[in-house]
Amino acid sequence: MKSLKIALIAISGLATIPLFADDSLKSTETVSKIETQAAVARTFYYPKRANQYGQVDYIFINATNGTQFCKEQGYYNATAGSILCGEDESSYTNFDWYSQSWKAKSTGSKNQCYPLYRTITCK
Repeated sequence: MKSLKIALIAISGLATIPLFADDSLKSTETVSKIETQAAVARTFYYPKRANQYGQVDYIFINATNGTQFCKEQGYYNATAGSILCGEDESSYTNFDWYSQSWKAKSTGSKNQCYPLYRTITCK
């Protein structure tokens, strides 16, 4: 039990080490700001959006779609994601910047993986 107490004391001691060279912020303020920033990222699993016909579909992967999804969720930008393969002869959702709305986009039939968001991490 003594080794556990020593380990906890050592770990808690690390939390008070200043992270910046200047002393403008106290070490506890620095740690709390870093913890707050780390907490604002969120990952969404199998995100979907409704298209112009009201059909809810998976979202094509591209920079604008991820950013728009995150903005609608109250975040600034998409920072990461993972892929889900869409099927031939299907349609999925794509954000149209000109009309500022989600639109259906057909995949056609090229016998390939159509990249859709499996996850989007927003920050």
